[in-house]
Amino acid sequence: MSWLIKRFKNGKFGLWTTIADGWMTEPKALSREEMIEMIVTLKREIFEKEIKDLRRTFPVGWYDKDTLKKIMEE
Repeated sequence: MSWLIKRFKNGKFGLWTTIADGWMTEPKALSREEMIEMIVTLKREIFEKEIKDLRRTFPVGWYDKDTLKKIMEE
């Protein structure tokens, strides 16, 4: 997943997603601070999902320190 920003001549921003190949925000609409808050919100949602996944699956996917083998079951 990738996000790209566009800064327009009016000083406003838009956020583009390469997944849907389209604008995630109204182009030419967000101020710098609004864009920062938008990105913070998106990153927070991703991080919270990762935490839920960790709680659900741990220790699967981690590596054992001594054997260096990937743990495949709880």
